[in-house]
Amino acid sequence: MGADRIISGNKTYASMAEVAGACYYQAPLNRGMLLGGFDVIYDCVGSATTVTDSLRWARARGRGS
Repeated sequence: MGADRIISGNKTYASMAEVAGACYYQAPLNRGMLLGGFDVIYDCVGSATTVTDSLRWARARGRGS
């Protein structure tokens, strides 16, 4: 259906950092974060988990829709 890449599994944050060209910083008590993530993220699910992940994957001054 036109997808360039499918991300799944337990290394989601590391995979997203690779796609975005960002640095992934792991944290022992949470999921970590990306430094220099995506410019725009479209969250089509809207659950608490996807919103949290979207905020951690967006770059500084990035936008969510």
